[in-house]
Amino acid sequence: MKKKAKVTILGAGGYVAAELIELLLGHPQVEIHSLLSETVEEQDIGDIFKRFRNRLFLNMNPQ
Repeated sequence: MKKKAKVTILGAGGYVAAELIELLLGHPQVEIHSLLSETVEEQDIGDIFKRFRNRLFLNMNPQ
């Protein structure tokens, strides 16, 4: 079994990042390790994008 790639997403509060998160959640060899944003205060990604509630349990952190 291959080791999963751990990824950090920059600008995670934006629309493009949300689409990237959606794609990566479905990828079997990727683990989303952290989310960074300059514009969003530290809060759960599911509070920002409702579609990630109960699917991704990460806080967005400042860049």
